[in-house]
Formats: sequence, C-alpha cells, structure tokens
Amino acid sequence: MEIGQPNFAAMLAAKFYEPTLEDLASEIDRILRKHFSCSAMPARQVGIGVLCHEYEPETLEATIEREAQVTREVAEQVAHLIRARDTDNYHRPSCRYLNQTERQASLQSFWSSLRGDELDPVKLNDNNANNAVGRALEMIERRAPQAFRWLEAGTPLWRGRADENFSLWEAVQADGYCALGAHPNGRANRLNPEGIRCFYGANDVQTALSELRVETGWIIYLGNFTLTRNVPILDLQLLKQAPWPSVFAGDYKEQAYEVGVIRGIPNELAHAPWKGGGDHVYRPARYFAEFCRQRQSDRIAGLLYPSSQHPSGFNIALFADKWDGSNDPIRLTSIHTTQILSRTTRARGVDVCLDGVDPLDTDE
Repeated sequence: MEIGQPNFAAMLAAKFYEPTLEDLASEIDRILRKHFSCSAMPARQVGIGVLCHEYEPETLEATIEREAQVTREVAEQVAHLIRARDTDNYHRPSCRYLNQTERQASLQSFWSSLRGDELDPVKLNDNNANNAVGRALEMIERRAPQAFRWLEAGTPLWRGRADENFSLWEAVQADGYCALGAHPNGRANRLNPEGIRCFYGANDVQTALSELRVETGWIIYLGNFTLTRNVPILDLQLLKQAPWPSVFAGDYKEQAYEVGVIRGIPNELAHAPWKGGGDHVYRPARYFAEFCRQRQSDRIAGLLYPSSQHPSGFNIALFADKWDGSNDPIRLTSIHTTQILSRTTRARGVDVCLDGVDPLDTDE
C-alpha cells in the first residue's frame, strides 16, 4: 500500500509494524474527527459567511485521497472500512468534509486588524494594519505568486453610468471619456476613499450592468474601454488557487494560516455590504487597496476581484490618481445606450435590451 504523503507514511510506520488498510482507516477516522467539520448540508450552505463560496466541501473518498495522497482505489477501500465501523453514524454517505477551523481563525485574526474606526486608508496610519497587509502580500508571493500578473493591452473593460432623467446626455455627448471614466474628484467607492481617483471596469456588459443601482425605465450609458498598454495588477481571483495543505504537512499550521488568509481575501474585498451597513463596511477593502497603491505601485497598478453582483463576472479597479489624460492606460472605443426593462435581485443582475446601435461611437 503506497502512501504519497511522507509525513503520514512515517507516522503510520512508527505506530504500526506493517500498516494495513484497517490501520489506515483508523488513523484517517481519528484525523477527520479532530480537524474536519462534517455536514450533510449542500456544499453552498456549509461554512461561515464568505467561506461558503471559497472552500467546497469534499466527499470522504476525495478527502482521503487528497490528504493521504493515496490512489482513488485505496481511498474508496478505506472509506468503506470507516463507514463500516461508524457506530455513531458520524460518516453518513451524504456528508461532506471541510477543514475550516484554521481557515476561520486565520481570516478572523487578519481582518480584525483592518476594521478599527480610527483607521485612515489615505494616511495608512495604523502600524498593525500596515503589518497585516504587508504580511498578506508576502503570503501571496509564497502561496500564489501567479496572482501578480500583467493585464494585457487590448483587454476590453466595460463601465456603466445610470441616468434617471436624461441629465447625463449632454455630458456624454460632449466628452464621453470624462463622463464615463474615472470620477474626476475621486468619489469614494469599494476600493478607494474619498478624494482618490480610481477607474472601475467590468469584464463584460452584464457584469457592468449588474453593478449599477438602477430602477426600471432608467437609461444606461455603457462605455467600452480598452487597455492601451500592459498594466501590472494583483489578480485576487487567482488567490483561490492557492493549494490547501495536507494536515500531515510538517508546517501544516503555518501553511493553513497563510492559505486561509489569502484565499479569503477575494470575497472579503468583493462581498456586497449589508443594507444600512454604512460607509465603514468598505474600510478594510479600502485600506488594503491603498496600501497596494501607495507602497506597491511598482508592481500593483490595480486590483482584479470577483463581482458580488454577477457571480460569473469580475471587476477591475485601476488606480487613476496619477492619470492626467495624456498617460492614461485606457481609451474609450465606443458608447452604447440601453434601457432597464425589468428589475430582479441585484445578485442576478438586470434584464436589458441593447439598442443594437451605437449613436455615440467614438474613435478617440
């Protein structure tokens, strides 16, 4: 019986002269009960808060195969033995397993340092918060270095503005780039505090529309922007690819803490604020983004993060504080108009009817 996880194999060899499948089943059972939560709920209901969407619970067979690094055949045999001796009905066939204790602890300890009322994202005035974000970026370098990447020239970005009573029409006609681009005065948003300019774009039309707070009948102006040069970004979506360590790894607790932190960052920054939560719900996200803008500007010119309103889409926030019109990395290629025909829940987006005509096309 070949066990790919060396630490687990060594532990079994030290405990049993010639480990059998029964011995393996006994040890796996003990470890699952100690480190994993077991639930018969659907995958999307397991976990706490944003964790539900980041760590998909696994079957008993898949958990054994991954943790012990054994073949699928051995994992199935061990799972059968575990269930056969399961006198308290702990390992029900419908159960899914999730090692979430360390993940919860790491997320809570990290984000608690970014929630203080005294924190000022512009001044970066808190040493504990600065150290937390700095350590998080170091963790990303170790566990998910691919998240530091370039957004290539030619990438399309969509940005929408809602118009309830045609008040934007003249501004869009006069200068579509200014009307639909980054707010000139840096209006506060998800990843930027008041006074710091930031351009927000979506990867497609539906995501851009879903991010707007609109009502039936409103007119929407959609700007189709294009990157004119390569831009260095931190792709938060790629943090979800950081591999979760085996509980048998020699430095398991250290790895578990780090992976728990960085895999929780995307949804923490992108989740929709609760109704009436106030402006402070964005403070952790703004502090994180401002640290990147002010202290990592040579390799992070923006953040790519999942959309909280359109699950299959993503948004990009480009730091625009140094743009002056001549050095902007984007250009407006066309403007489209659309009208909201019906309104469903924000998470599901909106039903729209593109007019199929671009009356404000521009070659600027």
